[in-house]
Amino acid sequence: TMDEEAGPGTLRKIPHAVEAIHECIMAVSSFLGLGNCVIQHAKDVCSKLHTALAPKCRLARMKEGVALACVKAACDSMGVQRTLKEFLSQSACQCSAKHLNAANKLLHATLHLESVPVRASDLLLRFCEMLGVDFTAAKRALQRTQAAEMIKARHAATLAAAAIVMGCGVEVGDAARA
Repeated sequence: TMDEEAGPGTLRKIPHAVEAIHECIMAVSSFLGLGNCVIQHAKDVCSKLHTALAPKCRLARMKEGVALACVKAACDSMGVQRTLKEFLSQSACQCSAKHLNAANKLLHATLHLESVPVRASDLLLRFCEMLGVDFTAAKRALQRTQAAEMIKARHAATLAAAAIVMGCGVEVGDAARA
């Protein structure tokens, strides 16, 4: 049979692995508050990856990384900005940064997806809503810091956080104690 030819854990025996990845996609999406459209798109991305890789690769070994990478790809394609750190911080799936990056590279290389960079301005509104702070002031602070190149942040989330602190007039020591 196909299962015997492919061996244990390979893609031809994947219904269990794909189901496990889909369960992880559901858990991650639920934790991050993502909608059904993103969930379905992530499942579709997973199915495309499974089809493209069969029978070369074992997805079962890296199911958490693949699930997170599929949700990230779905978010990117639907304009729902999330950082890789946000995916790693959630507790629904246990995945290391190394495994997520490997799965993300595999997904993008196999399906020829474009990587969408997350910008601070994409995260600012969501962060302000979560913190209950004034978005307009934070947005002005972000624009001023970017125009003056005041902050050399490597990560969009860091820049967005700095803009919120500056926009709210919060002292850095106060923010650290909060």
